[in-house]
Amino acid sequence: MADIEWVFLTSAPNGPCAQALAGSLQAHGVATRIEPGSDLLGDVGPCGIFVELALLHRARWFLKLGEFSEAELEFLATGQLPGGDLG
Repeated sequence: MADIEWVFLTSAPNGPCAQALAGSLQAHGVATRIEPGSDLLGDVGPCGIFVELALLHRARWFLKLGEFSEAELEFLATGQLPGGDLG
């Protein structure tokens, strides 16, 4: 089995947002890897999202098609709207 070559795709403001975006990419057949931008415990810092080099074009197309804002990623990750709650 050949080693996967990972390339940087984008960053997310925190772990939950990175997980939400990675999940969306994976649902569209793009293998992902998340690297925290900090050694701190928890989901407090930005994270890099890496994809398989062979699927980079598909991942970029999906991001352009989706055009997720930080608020949308936060909602996907937490179920809460930024600056408020759902009820």
